Amino acid sequence: MTFKELMDAFYVNKHYNNNSIYAELLAQLKRDRITPVIGAGLSVWAGYPLWSSLIEDLSEGMPDEDVIKNYLSKAQYEKAASVLEESYGHDILIDMLIEQFSDRKLNEGIRPEYQKLLPELFKGPFVTTNFDVSLEKLLDAPFTINPQDTFHEEITLKKLQAYEHFLIKLHGTIEDPKHMVFTEESYNSAYGNGAENSDCDKPLPQQLKLIFQTAPPLFLGCSLSTDRTCKVFEKCNGAKGFALIELPKETVNSENPLKPSPVSKFLKSKSAYRAKEAKENTFFEDIQLVSKA
Repeated sequence: MTFKELMDAFYVNKHYNNNSIYAELLAQLKRDRITPVIGAGLSVWAGYPLWSSLIEDLSEGMPDEDVIKNYLSKAQYEKAASVLEESYGHDILIDMLIEQFSDRKLNEGIRPEYQKLLPELFKGPFVTTNFDVSLEKLLDAPFTINPQDTFHEEITLKKLQAYEHFLIKLHGTIEDPKHMVFTEESYNSAYGNGAENSDCDKPLPQQLKLIFQTAPPLFLGCSLSTDRTCKVFEKCNGAKGFALIELPKETVNSENPLKPSPVSKFLKSKSAYRAKEAKENTFFEDIQLVSKA
């Protein structure tokens, strides 16, 4: 599959297609006005689990295993995590999460090459929902902000004005387990009651709005359909965002799996698609060239 074939997979008209969206993304990046939002998909190289596989693994053999699997089958991960917490207890679950995302798993020698470009490509804040400290290692121990606390808003503003590397850990970290957001109750506390009822006045959504108004987000390794952060962005921010996501099923070409079938008018959000890690490399190499122009 060539990069051109990949980009041609979405086309509505000459003004609205993958190529035009991609060009817009590169133009924003050239102005240093893109905020990378890093999801679990960009930490799997280190052996860290995705949300669904993590919950399924931790629920094995538990009395409520079938209940949890039922929630997982419906992509109701927050509810599944809440049942898991009820089974183990809060403190034991946190200890298990700390172990699952331990920095002992990190081996910089196998980090994908395209990830090593991230600090060069993005000059301002990095936003992540991940518990692990992979980004802390990559960015060489940057200043870290927990946006769930109101007093961090002033710090965020000052950092945005300086527009230098700093890290925003939306859901806490293994080094800050007090602010870990994992269960439905903790998500509701951070974002408001339910994915469709986000409270845009809470500290976390307020800080996301502040950050994304300065530089729109580029979602990398995030599940756009189930990620609460994406839903909050859609409701509270009102600005444009970008994403690299898997090719949708509508593009499947059974005769030649490496050549996607073009599609149009089925997608509401503007997204530049990716298929495999090789295409991520192409994307980052292109951005690197433009950012140095």
